[in-house]
Amino acid sequence: MKNIRTKTLKCELDRVIRSADGIYIAMLPYVNMSYDGIHENPLHPLQATKIVELSFMNIISAWEEFVQEVFLRYMIGGTSESGYSPSLRIGQCQNLSHALELISGKEGFDPSMDYLNWSNWPKVISKAKIFFEKAEPFSLLTENQKQLLKETVVLRNRVAHSSKKCKQAFTSLARKYLGLMANESLPRGFSV
Repeated sequence: MKNIRTKTLKCELDRVIRSADGIYIAMLPYVNMSYDGIHENPLHPLQATKIVELSFMNIISAWEEFVQEVFLRYMIGGTSESGYSPSLRIGQCQNLSHALELISGKEGFDPSMDYLNWSNWPKVISKAKIFFEKAEPFSLLTENQKQLLKETVVLRNRVAHSSKKCKQAFTSLARKYLGLMANESLPRGFSV
């Protein structure tokens, strides 16, 4: 079987992150909520904020696709750029379609009609425990890395949803990073 490596997947994720970073830097001058910022710039600050939010969502989407594609390629015997390949618990899948059927539990799983959730890291590890010895490499994240992924989901949910729950979770996270007390209001520019 041809050696399937994950290098291309990592390059694509890196490309999306670099692009989003460029968009963020380009939008910084436009997010000023002052009189001058609103009346003198070609973009309203809220429009610039939406552009940054969409760019962030693009990173989240690319991350989830990266995790899925690496996971599936490991299931069919793929290796990392360094040559690492996890020990399979149930044997190698025949191809990507077979891997998708196994991980979804659906015969004929069609990724154009359905999707797998890769945003909840404890669930990713649970899936990995079924297919890989010690759930590796997915179980090797540090507690700090797992916490950052969890916080990323809070940000993603706030961008995608306006529910009270999402707003409260975002406000709590923003306070944490801004060093504010639980009852302090967020400063101007941190919309919920």
